[in-house]
Amino acid sequence: MASPKKVAKRKGSTPKATSRKASSPEVIGKGHLSAAEFRKREDARREQLSTKGKLKRAEAKAAAHEARKNPPVVERRPSGISLMIKLLEYGVVKPKVSCPHCNTVGNVRIKRTSQKAGVSGGKLAGAILTGGISILATGLSRKEIVNLAHCDNCTVSWQL
Repeated sequence: MASPKKVAKRKGSTPKATSRKASSPEVIGKGHLSAAEFRKREDARREQLSTKGKLKRAEAKAAAHEARKNPPVVERRPSGISLMIKLLEYGVVKPKVSCPHCNTVGNVRIKRTSQKAGVSGGKLAGAILTGGISILATGLSRKEIVNLAHCDNCTVSWQL
């Protein structure tokens, strides 16, 4: 059996009675609050958090409304495939050429192509002499080399 522990008492000292009530209503003992004071502080804290939450939600709602009203302009950069298609279809970008439609410089592509220009007089004479057989081989129209320009900014194409 375990023997009970003996408590040594000092002469002339008596245990002090601690009261649960402190001089200030906020603190009892070592930093503990009374139940009423705890409830009061907790309600104030919740009200403050609720007010902050309402303000944050109102600000977020206003920002979302503004974003819907004035959407940000996002400049999308073309991918490699679309650049290759534009290169093949419209040619290379010439940095010094300006667009006559939107007056931007540096967005104009130029490509040299051959285009039908009209009836060639020499081919017409040859067709008359051969009885029309040369038309099958050469055709009547003459071909002319022209420069086609295309603006990437306003998507207008024209001939130079």
